[in-house]
Amino acid sequence: MNKLKKRVESVTEDVLSDVNDAVEVFSDAAMKTAEVFSDAVSKVAEKQNSFLLKRHSSKQEHYLFAKRETKLGLGIYTVTDKKKDNKYNTLLDQQDPDSFAMYYYAKPWGQIGSVNQYKTEEKGLFRKKTTKYDYVVELDNTILGSIVTSTENKQTLYMTNFNNWMAVGDFKKNNYKIFDRATGMTMAEVSQQNPKTTVFGIDCAHDEQEALLVMMILLIDFINHKK
Repeated sequence: MNKLKKRVESVTEDVLSDVNDAVEVFSDAAMKTAEVFSDAVSKVAEKQNSFLLKRHSSKQEHYLFAKRETKLGLGIYTVTDKKKDNKYNTLLDQQDPDSFAMYYYAKPWGQIGSVNQYKTEEKGLFRKKTTKYDYVVELDNTILGSIVTSTENKQTLYMTNFNNWMAVGDFKKNNYKIFDRATGMTMAEVSQQNPKTTVFGIDCAHDEQEALLVMMILLIDFINHKK
């Protein structure tokens, strides 16, 4: 009886020892798995943060600051990047109230284009006199077409007749967007944090269209703030 009891106790100890060993092995494996999983999560988070930082940095590369140089003269603008490097400038040639030419310059190329205002229509027989203008856009010695104005629900819209762009928003407060009517894609956003200054921000979504967007935006600002 005592031998049988000792035999059972010996087997029980062996089983418990094996169980303890198995628990230790499982615990070590679980800890290693947790460490691997934690490392994987950290790497994913690191990649996501890196992607977000790159995207933010890329977006900021195309953020510009435009200043209406009222002290220098009518229709003169300076556009700088976030490093305050000069990128674009304008000069205005206006012979009469119904026509003008705004010339655009970019470093280091010099003059890149112009926008010319022409009177196209005038009404006022039995109602308030209204005058309509077209703004002919020239870029790289090529006439692209015109920027035209339209009114919808008492709101003025600026549209291009050569690439389906439309500007919508509050032009007096420099708070509006330019988007592509064909794709719905936002091309640029204009904002002004302090209405008491003559500086406003331009966020261009596509650097390859930056020059043309700047031309359109400065024209819109001049039309709405020339008085």
